Amino acid sequence: MFAAGTDGASVGKHAGVTTKLKTNINPYMISVHCIAHRLALASAQAAHKVKRIDKFEIRMNQIFNYFDYSTKHMSKIKQIYQVGGNAMHRNFVRPCDTRWLSVRGAFEAVLINLKAMFYCMQSDAESGDSTAKGMLNEMATFDFLATLHLMADILYYLGQLSCVFQKTYLDLSSVDGHIKAVVNVLKNMKDDPGRRLKSFLSSVPETPSELYMKVAAANLTDDISLLQVNLQVMKP
Repeated sequence: MFAAGTDGASVGKHAGVTTKLKTNINPYMISVHCIAHRLALASAQAAHKVKRIDKFEIRMNQIFNYFDYSTKHMSKIKQIYQVGGNAMHRNFVRPCDTRWLSVRGAFEAVLINLKAMFYCMQSDAESGDSTAKGMLNEMATFDFLATLHLMADILYYLGQLSCVFQKTYLDLSSVDGHIKAVVNVLKNMKDDPGRRLKSFLSSVPETPSELYMKVAAANLTDDISLLQVNLQVMKP
């Protein structure tokens, strides 16, 4: 055995699996902390350092619970799509903190179901559902929607990077270049919004540049800055 890749939990300096393998089998064995797992950890750590994003994940869990745990709510979502002539919808996904990049699926589901989701909660709120009313008050806002679209842009590129890192054959010498490319994309987002956020800003009754300044002023781009730092630190 000459090399081992792990998720990081088994690479303890004194008692980890790889340490024991080096002691008992091959002292020259190479141990590698899975680069895709390191990316997920770096992303999660950056997100949890920004209170706005940390609270946003709570909102995403509320959305999942509201719809996935209720056949009535999911049935209403499907009926809305059918009335609109489209039988397709995206199932809601629970954000998973231990696999943070899987949060991308949760954001995509909310974006795709956004109009139907708001229509359903509005209908429930008018019928006296206090939970639906409270969720609408939190989510039918510029702040929530801007954050949703911003995170969708960020997670798209992180997801692409994760897919590259999970290829069966990955040249380790190319890892640094892939990380630098994503860091540059994130850096550019601080001044020029990504595709999803730009589309959202263009749909509201103010100029996109003025609104993007509001987003920046609200420290939404703190998450981008922290991601840049974490990604640069994890370079091999």
